[in-house]
Amino acid sequence: MNEHARTTITLSLTPEDVERLDLAVREGGYASREEVVMLGVETAQGHVHFDSHQIEHLRRVYRDGRDSGQAAPFAAEDFLADLKREKANDNR
Repeated sequence: MNEHARTTITLSLTPEDVERLDLAVREGGYASREEVVMLGVETAQGHVHFDSHQIEHLRRVYRDGRDSGQAAPFAAEDFLADLKREKANDNR
């Protein structure tokens, strides 16, 4: 089969699952629900690979988190907004 050929399938999802897909598209930088599902398939197959920049970023935020001390309550909306700003700055 051609590696670019696609087969259409139908998935039955709960309204909550559909909302999670839509949220990933709105906030996660995905172009479509299909892109989110394909990433899930690739992850399940172990085909998701991180480049050196992504790995270094993960190492840095892990160290920062570990070194920051005891966890404290935070507002998730503010946290997500900070991540979006950080991502926008990384893309410049």
